[in-house]
Amino acid sequence: MRELQTQRLSLKPFVLADAQDLFTIRGDPVAMAHWDWPGDTDIEQTQSVAQLLVDDMNRERSCYWTVRTRPGGAFVGVVDLSDRANARADVGFMIKRELWGHGYASEALSVMIAEAWESGLDLLTARAHADNERSTRLLHRLGFREVGLRPVEIRPGVTRECRFFELRKP
Repeated sequence: MRELQTQRLSLKPFVLADAQDLFTIRGDPVAMAHWDWPGDTDIEQTQSVAQLLVDDMNRERSCYWTVRTRPGGAFVGVVDLSDRANARADVGFMIKRELWGHGYASEALSVMIAEAWESGLDLLTARAHADNERSTRLLHRLGFREVGLRPVEIRPGVTRECRFFELRKP
C-alpha cells in the first residue's frame, strides 16, 4: 500500500497507533448509527478492531487508509478497500461526525477509487443501510449504481434493510 494524496488530504496506511483517533468515530453513537455494530464504549474495543484491520492488511485481503488533513495532519476518518478477491473489493468509509458535509469523504474515496483501478481491480461494491441518505447520495455522486435493496443480518439477531451498489472500472 502506498500513501495517497489530494489537495486537502493525505491517506496513509492504517497502523495500530491510529486506534485512538479511530475511537473518536467508533465511540460516537451518532456516527455509528448507520454502521453494522454499535459504537465502542472504550478505547480497548477500538484497539481490538484496529488489530483486526492491521491483521487483514497483513494478509493482503484489505487496504485501510487513515485520512488526515494536509497540511496539519488532523484526523478526518478511515477509508478502505476490503475483502479484495477476484479483481473486486468492497468500499468502506468512516468520517468524524463534526466533519460531515465538508467533502472529505468524496475527496478521499475518489483518490482511493483511482488507486483501486490502478491496482488491477475491476469492480467495487458498497452497502449502506437504507435510511443512510448521506452515504447513498455520496455513492451516487461517485458513480456507483444501486443494484439492490434487501434485508441483511448485520449482527446476530439484528436485521436492517440495506442498499447495494456497484462501480465498474471505466
